[in-house]
Amino acid sequence: MGYKTHQKLDMLFGYAGTTLRVDLSRRTIIKQSLDESLTTRFLGGVCLASKILYNEVAPRIDPFDPRNILIFSTGPLNATCVPLASKVSVVTKSPLTSTLLACTMGGDFASELKYAGYDTLLIQGRSDRQVYLWVNNGQVEIKDANHLKGLTLSSTEQTIKKDLGCRDVKIAAIGPAGENLVKFANITHSLYRHAGRGGAGAVMGSKNLKAIAIRGTRSIEVADFENLLKATEETFEPLAEGTISSARTYTDYGTPSLVDPMNEIGIFPVRNFQSGVFQGVERINGGSLKRTMWVGNKACFGCPIACGKSTAVMDGDHKGTFLVGPEYETIYALGSNCGIDDLRAIAKANLLCDELGLDTISTGGVIGFAMECYEKGIITKDDTEFELRFGDELALIWAIEKITKREGIGDTLAEGVKQVSERLGSGAEKFAMHVKGLEMPGYDPRGAFGMGLAYAVSERGACHLRAYTISDEVFGTMDRFSIEGKAELVRVREQRTGIINSLVICDMMGLRPIYSSILKYVTGYNVKVIMSKEYPRLIEDFELCHNGAKSRIGETSTNIARAFNVREGFSRKDDRLPSRILEEPLPEGHSAGRRLKVEDLDRMLEEYYSLRGWDNEGRPTMSKLKELGIEST
Repeated sequence: MGYKTHQKLDMLFGYAGTTLRVDLSRRTIIKQSLDESLTTRFLGGVCLASKILYNEVAPRIDPFDPRNILIFSTGPLNATCVPLASKVSVVTKSPLTSTLLACTMGGDFASELKYAGYDTLLIQGRSDRQVYLWVNNGQVEIKDANHLKGLTLSSTEQTIKKDLGCRDVKIAAIGPAGENLVKFANITHSLYRHAGRGGAGAVMGSKNLKAIAIRGTRSIEVADFENLLKATEETFEPLAEGTISSARTYTDYGTPSLVDPMNEIGIFPVRNFQSGVFQGVERINGGSLKRTMWVGNKACFGCPIACGKSTAVMDGDHKGTFLVGPEYETIYALGSNCGIDDLRAIAKANLLCDELGLDTISTGGVIGFAMECYEKGIITKDDTEFELRFGDELALIWAIEKITKREGIGDTLAEGVKQVSERLGSGAEKFAMHVKGLEMPGYDPRGAFGMGLAYAVSERGACHLRAYTISDEVFGTMDRFSIEGKAELVRVREQRTGIINSLVICDMMGLRPIYSSILKYVTGYNVKVIMSKEYPRLIEDFELCHNGAKSRIGETSTNIARAFNVREGFSRKDDRLPSRILEEPLPEGHSAGRRLKVEDLDRMLEEYYSLRGWDNEGRPTMSKLKELGIEST
């Protein structure tokens, strides 16, 4: 594996040049040349995959319908020497929310897919028996996987590697949760890297596809290797030397470094968002993890930061638990949100989710919600056969296993918080913490109003990754209790994320102007950086120019996702936050007394829609879609 550089002008640089289509119903395998016009309009990763989903998945079909497509899409920077270009986009229609679902998964899967000769892998149909896909460079096989049924993720990887006689094969798989169609099941690579939100693993399970195994030994050709190498060295050296403080923090402590600052300002969710301050925080923060469990760092392909923390429980009931994690979101979801202040128990629950194939955020969200329902008498012991009380680690682990198997109340919880609350009634909807059906991440928007708008308008529901305003509201200078300027901030940060997820690179270091030069040296395309006028330090978009075509990747990515959701029946009525956020002030800490009022959310929405050029119901106009090439002119 390596790099080639050519002076030919008719070459598609930075891409493997082929799309692989697999129809599991017909058992057909088709290889198609990648259309260059698609790369200039939609680049790759999430933007390209979203366009494919928009074009090829009929409106209103069930996400488990065989006609739904599961897409793995790389970007032009994957499998090159570019640092942090490690992720693959996974796009489908979500069974949890019925929205467009776009996830990114780290590790080596993206690079291996391109080394095998493919930019994009599209899977449709449904096999009549459990299978896995074996991609060995140009050879592609659909292989029987009956012997893998019910296996955990580590056992699945070990068995496939043994079957194929290849230790270096890269595998993305589902666990028992995906097989059982738990609506927040993951697709997992190397056990600890996940396409983690919204149920992509359940879509894969609905197709009777247990795993995808890939081995590639080809090269990726770039337009200007010498200048690319210089640009990547400029990017890499500050990271490697530890001169960027934010990167150094993630190298030392990983994302658990966020626990203390979020708790200090009172937005660290506790007991299903009943509070934003956790009394046992010192037992579950980054320092505690570093002191008591850390054994080493773990990096994705080509990453000098190594934010993953390899950990081990050395004593107590969970002694012998080894994993990479827990991350910040898991510490919140399986920890404070469930009233658990034992990091070892959180690690055990984390590993169980990893092995069974569950998204830890949604798992902790639905269990925390069930615990509050139990304590309010909406759920009783007759329903659970177990006391689902906050702070009970045995209840947490019991619930994870029941959800995975869809046994008893676990069958209901496997549908997600929105569906559970609607089935239970009795006022449970008032404290069902979700947006569009996706459970809330670990930042209470009552103490960061921009984050509230970001959750409301995110295409996949409550997502902190689409527009991470925490950087500006908590670590920056913006007033976190003001709504002024937040609509523009969310718009800019959404587009910035769209670029990141289309390149496809890790968002750990954000997006910097140097990536425009890197993209030019890889692809040969002219790339113009558009900086935000209101927030001059933030990149608003990349404009690509090639062979007379122009496109704005960030804006296009956001509008495709919104257009897909509008077609599914979503509108302004769905851009809402949970009643608890709008009606109940935070009770303690530095955000005490704060809530995000309905009228303030509405004002931000109106401004946001206007800035986007959408109508008052949050729908992109046909002229906007034609302008961006989403709808044909």
